[in-house]
Amino acid sequence: MGKHDYFGWKVLALLLLILLGLIWTVRSQLKLPEGLLNMKEALLRQARGTSPQGEEGAGVREMLAQATKALKPPGSSPQDQRSQEEKIRVVLENDSQGGYYHQEAVLTASAPCLREDTGEQLAAAGEEVTLTGESAFPENGILRLTAGEGSKLQVLSLNRTQGHPAYEGTLEIRRTDKGLLLINEVDIETYLRYVVPSEMPASYQMEALKAQAVCARTYACKALEEGRMEAYYGDVDDTVAFQVYNNISSQERTDQAVAETAGKVMISGGQLISAYFFSTSCGHTSTDEVWNGETTEPYLKSTYLLEGEERNLETEEAFASFIQTEAPSYDSGETWYRWEISFPAELLQSRFSALDPQAGTLQAIQVKKRSSGGAVEELTLLGSAKSVTLTNEYRIREWLSPGDLPVQRDGEEVSGEMSLLPSAYFICQPQEEDGAIRSWSIQGGGYGHGVGMSQNGANQMAKEGKSWEEILRFFYQNIEITDQWS
Repeated sequence: MGKHDYFGWKVLALLLLILLGLIWTVRSQLKLPEGLLNMKEALLRQARGTSPQGEEGAGVREMLAQATKALKPPGSSPQDQRSQEEKIRVVLENDSQGGYYHQEAVLTASAPCLREDTGEQLAAAGEEVTLTGESAFPENGILRLTAGEGSKLQVLSLNRTQGHPAYEGTLEIRRTDKGLLLINEVDIETYLRYVVPSEMPASYQMEALKAQAVCARTYACKALEEGRMEAYYGDVDDTVAFQVYNNISSQERTDQAVAETAGKVMISGGQLISAYFFSTSCGHTSTDEVWNGETTEPYLKSTYLLEGEERNLETEEAFASFIQTEAPSYDSGETWYRWEISFPAELLQSRFSALDPQAGTLQAIQVKKRSSGGAVEELTLLGSAKSVTLTNEYRIREWLSPGDLPVQRDGEEVSGEMSLLPSAYFICQPQEEDGAIRSWSIQGGGYGHGVGMSQNGANQMAKEGKSWEEILRFFYQNIEITDQWS
């Protein structure tokens, strides 16, 4: 080999090493950074407890999706997705501390608890077993457990609305330096049997439950594309950051809704849609413009919840007239359709000063921008020295969180620890006495972010004879409903 040939081979080898280094760097960047994971846990703590069904989660879902969008691998078409028989991996939250790491896992089952790899019995039927970081694990630090046929693994160290949840499929327990990770691996259709009743009451109309099942399936399949939980060896978690899972166990009616829509998802432009949903509208929905994204999805439309009618609520005059009346809509019979909260002036002054100690006295609260459906997108707080502007409906609702203040709704007063304003569909007026502002009156409507499908609106549409396909096409524009996604 000549001198020049030898030099050429050295250069080629060096280039290959550089290329491999770049590939490794890009691969590692596709995992969710620790900072974003910490932000996710903080957002969950803020949102938790705002709604018995977990409807408030979509605001958290969207903020996390926006934050991780740049890390998402290139999207594939629905035809490239996993089949519905394949598995989804659900990371289980530690409900005692928040976050995903568990100090222990206490398990039981009505049948023997078995190791999946060896078939070895870890515990007899009805026996409890406690696993900690000190327990005997395989060399790789991973235990994959199943229960005997017809049984589920119940995790006694977890508490949900139903009590101690029990899981079908495989329960994977990973030992890490921070604690144990618990991951439930099931097929998608089984997963949905525990999502739908946790996100919508099983007593709702069957066609509404079917619409919810298709939304949930679409959301789950899109989450499989995004890989946002790779750092925790999962696809989704069991909280409002994705979809609430097994907070309420499977129910006969929601099982039926899942089975009768098996495999059905919504696509637009050949891609799975972001199937956002929320609890109750004010009578109008908005596009995803409420989250101040650079672009909006074409299938998310601003819709008045009464067919054959259109309204534009972007101006203050139009929205004030709308929100101060009981405008008829599919949601108008719901308790959260109209509500009012009075904030003491000193409370909002304290929050204003926390935003900027140099801003002075809060003198006015002005809506600078609304979505076409009426949601506040930009709120300016005018101080005697400086002004502060809040953007993004979630941030605005957080600043105006009622806490334990009483809320007037549907002719009654309710109270509870609310970490978010019920919705961003509101007007704000000062209440003065002797020339000084004593309180701020917030009049609003709806519960949730107002993007996509209103769950209570869907239920009313079903009561009026609409099919699940009609419900979905009402809330999502120009979509295709298909089972040809595998």
